[in-house]
Amino acid sequence: MVKTIYLKDYKKPYYKVKSLDLTFELEEEFTTVTNVMQIKSQEIDPAFTLKLDSIDLELLEIYINDLKIDDTRYSYKDEVLSVNNVPAEFTLKIKNKIYPQNNTELEGLYKSGSIFCTQNEPEGFRRITPYIDRPDVMSVYTTTVIADKKRYPVLLANGNKKTTSDLGDKHSVTWFDPHPKPSYLFALVAGDLGSITDSFTTMGKKEIELNIYCDLGNESKCYHAMKSLKDAMLWDEQKYGREYDLDIYNIVAVDSFNMGAMENKGLNIFNSHYVLANEELATDRDFMGIQSVIAHEYFHNWTGNRITCRDWFQLTLKEGLTVFRDQCFSADLNSKEVQRIEDVKALRDRQFVEDASPTSHPIQPESYISMNNFYTATVYEKGAEVIRMIHTLLGEKNYRKATDLYFQSFDGQAVTTKDFLWAMSEASEVDLTQFERWYHQNGTPRLLVSEKYENGTYTLRLTQVIPNTLDGKAQKAYYFPLKIALLEESGRESLEEIIIVSKEFEEFTWKLPSKPILSINRDFSAPVIIKQEKNDYPFLSRHDSNSFVKYESMQSYAIETLEDMMNAKEINEDFVKTYGFILDAKLDLSFKALVLELPSISTLMQRQEVVDFEPLYEVREKLKKHLASVYRDKLIVLYKQNHQPKNDAIDSQSMGERAIKNRVLKMLSALEDVEITALAYDQYENSVTMTDKIIALDILENTTQKESAIALADFYSKYKKDTLVMNKYFAILSASERAGTLDRVMALQNDEAYDEKVPNLVRSLIGVFARNYKHFHAKDGLGYKFVADKILEIDKINAQMASALAGAFKIYEKMNDTNKALIKTELERIVSVESLSKNSYEIISKILKK
Repeated sequence: MVKTIYLKDYKKPYYKVKSLDLTFELEEEFTTVTNVMQIKSQEIDPAFTLKLDSIDLELLEIYINDLKIDDTRYSYKDEVLSVNNVPAEFTLKIKNKIYPQNNTELEGLYKSGSIFCTQNEPEGFRRITPYIDRPDVMSVYTTTVIADKKRYPVLLANGNKKTTSDLGDKHSVTWFDPHPKPSYLFALVAGDLGSITDSFTTMGKKEIELNIYCDLGNESKCYHAMKSLKDAMLWDEQKYGREYDLDIYNIVAVDSFNMGAMENKGLNIFNSHYVLANEELATDRDFMGIQSVIAHEYFHNWTGNRITCRDWFQLTLKEGLTVFRDQCFSADLNSKEVQRIEDVKALRDRQFVEDASPTSHPIQPESYISMNNFYTATVYEKGAEVIRMIHTLLGEKNYRKATDLYFQSFDGQAVTTKDFLWAMSEASEVDLTQFERWYHQNGTPRLLVSEKYENGTYTLRLTQVIPNTLDGKAQKAYYFPLKIALLEESGRESLEEIIIVSKEFEEFTWKLPSKPILSINRDFSAPVIIKQEKNDYPFLSRHDSNSFVKYESMQSYAIETLEDMMNAKEINEDFVKTYGFILDAKLDLSFKALVLELPSISTLMQRQEVVDFEPLYEVREKLKKHLASVYRDKLIVLYKQNHQPKNDAIDSQSMGERAIKNRVLKMLSALEDVEITALAYDQYENSVTMTDKIIALDILENTTQKESAIALADFYSKYKKDTLVMNKYFAILSASERAGTLDRVMALQNDEAYDEKVPNLVRSLIGVFARNYKHFHAKDGLGYKFVADKILEIDKINAQMASALAGAFKIYEKMNDTNKALIKTELERIVSVESLSKNSYEIISKILKK
């Protein structure tokens, strides 16, 4: 039976576990776990029955205070082990057996290839040993790992290394973590691993040993990750005053991992995609992603580990805050303007879609069936935007005072978002009572904007349009900062100001000598959708000094042009001229590449009341071809000026050159002429960077069969043994707009380089196809049937991956009648399966509103 968990039902645990002493005996057929816990009742009148979470464990023995108890003292039902008649304080020893090699869910202890590793967030520890598996039970862990010394020479766990022992054919290592932590932060790794080592000296002059472990032979691909780690450690000291607190910091890269990475205390386990990189095999985006994720997991040491969540409804407490921190880190180390635009693009592509779907939820949800389904763009990315608004409202100085107070007040505790907001308000004396609605209300607010200028007074009128809850209940007005500027006709700024929006309707006035041009939501100061009565997109695109508004204006102008085209209007030549102006403008190259990008199909889709993808593709391709035709010569010159095929540097100038030349090459590819095909093929053949090769392959795949077949065959031959590179290969083919893509995707499942048990490969082939709007949403319904079949198949081996794939159907309600009926048939087929996991059931039942 499916059970819903509610925030309102939270109760503190009856028992606390003061310490755990864990011993793992790793064998090839099974693993024996011995768990010794020091347990104490937290109630004056103790419950007497201890309830421990437990899934798929083979129980061997239970001892209370060194006395073995028989099976009349305990029972197992509904994934709970109940131990009866326990004292108020006692030692509990449990010995159990698990089978990591059979664990395809990749939760708890499992094997990634030949490596033993763990993933315990949110509820994986109960698959290792019976425990009070919730984040508000914080304990001190000692972990001993015993294994064959030849097969598993490296034995790792949380904390500092305490002792090592030689046991003949086996050996053991004991690790001790002095910092209390919840079970979701427990980690263990055992394998025959390569590594690189470095060190970092903290601001307190403490020397920290840094290690990154990987498959043997991949050591040379770890140096960028190591540099990113050291940069993150320094940045956190300088910006937040946070110093690392153990003697050693270990990172391990594994191929089979459901998430991006995991911040386990002192032993981070990473999806190899976010660790391994070199100039030949990784794209510029890969390098930036590694820098960001390495930093994110390190920052969790304080915002997630030292201070953690009281319960899983508080997930944004650690994730929203830590995403904001990693975004600021990336902005400080690279281009602030480009980073901000990339963050907003990701938010809109993922979170705005989620907010407009039947799976919409606040950043602090009120209920869940499977917690795995709430590692969402809303909790993470929208959560980060909420923290950013707090930063804006408080200002840099007060924000630092407030975070200092937060760390001082709650170190070593499991707390709530209310505790965080208390610290922010207490230190700054800013009242955040109304602001707290951002935590509890769902949907993306719209801000209607109108202007008036009379008798030297400029009036800005703002109306908040607040979406109802999913069940139709009204929600209240938000409180947020809105950064605006008023520009003169020359482009000069009359003023820049942060105004506070707090009412459903309000007006702001300024005395000015002439009517200004409004530049609104600068730097995307609030995660709202702006709707203006009139716009000045051409002017702002050319003259606004705020990089975000310049980008936003070009995007909005392009959207307006494309939507007019869908309504049978001619291409707006004024937009074409503005595009030409940007082509000629002297701008940072990476920023220029973003400004010249046409709106994505996802962006256009979000604005449709009823979605039909065919006309969206048609008008976008038509405008792209027109721009390429009008500016063909300029685009080719810009390409050749910035094409440096032998430059593999990853500095900002080199990455900017690659960004702009690949943007214009993709634009030119719409012409489908011989010269452009030759440029793309030459780039594939002669460029030394993976960035250039992947862009060239993508262009060839979508424009020419002959050269595409040659280049893809060559690429496959070179890289078929490298899983990370093959992820890119599968993604290109599954994202292809060419006819026959579904047939090719189905055939690729039998490719020797593909493995359905490796999440990265599933995401690259099936996941990318499910985001291929052209073929997934084809009106024959075959794309829907294929993905539905895969959900049912994968759900049996990895429910978390299956429910992630189910998210592709979130736009069901907005689809046209033809597609909607086809989707409904497949979703009802899935949800009718009795053995369907609660992960997949929760997503699909919400989409169908069951």
